Amino acid sequence: MKETLYIALIGVFLIVTLDVVGSIVSRQFGFKYVYLAPLSFAIYIFISFLITRNTGWKTSLFIIAFLGIFDATIGWKLSMFFKANTEAKYEITIPNVLSMVIVTIIFGIIGSAIALKYAK
Repeated sequence: MKETLYIALIGVFLIVTLDVVGSIVSRQFGFKYVYLAPLSFAIYIFISFLITRNTGWKTSLFIIAFLGIFDATIGWKLSMFFKANTEAKYEITIPNVLSMVIVTIIFGIIGSAIALKYAK
């Protein structure tokens, strides 16, 4: 279980890093912050893959849902604080957070499926 918590914390670290660095870089180089979404999706797949291999797909999807909530709330606040180049008028509302959780679960399922297909 400690390994799973460690992997989840790596996921939080990767999300925070992407939100902070991505915000600064998008502003400095003038590209839209939304173009970094594939990197977020890759993080969800990667973390889900690792957790599924460690503990199973149910735990993986639970943690990925948590990461989605984290990204939709704290991650978004970080990107606004660091002035990401975005025209979005995103508000942190329950429907917006839930839609983010659905997206993260979809990519979490992909990561879990890959882990299960190539299980030890």
